[in-house]
Amino acid sequence: MAKSRNKGSDGLSCRKRELKENMKKVKFKIFTALFFLSFFKIFSVENEISLFNDMISSINSSFYPGCIQNAQKLISDFPESVFIPEAYCAKGEAHFKLNEFSLASENL
Repeated sequence: MAKSRNKGSDGLSCRKRELKENMKKVKFKIFTALFFLSFFKIFSVENEISLFNDMISSINSSFYPGCIQNAQKLISDFPESVFIPEAYCAKGEAHFKLNEFSLASENL
């Protein structure tokens, strides 16, 4: 009987070791996933060229609210950008296409 108890307790300690190893693997996977998500979040910040391209794509595809949003973000985030005049023109044109004439005149 002593052998069966030892075997039983050894089986239990073996199971505990397996659980610990599995928990280590799970923790590692979670940590890795969170690290990569935060890494991509940091480096997915929009730059002025991508905002400009999105703004132009939006107006060319007649998605005027998207054009207005991208133009406004470009204007507010990059006030010294060489694209600022185009942003105001695109924003004014988008407001004009949406029949928002008073807003259009403010931007043109």
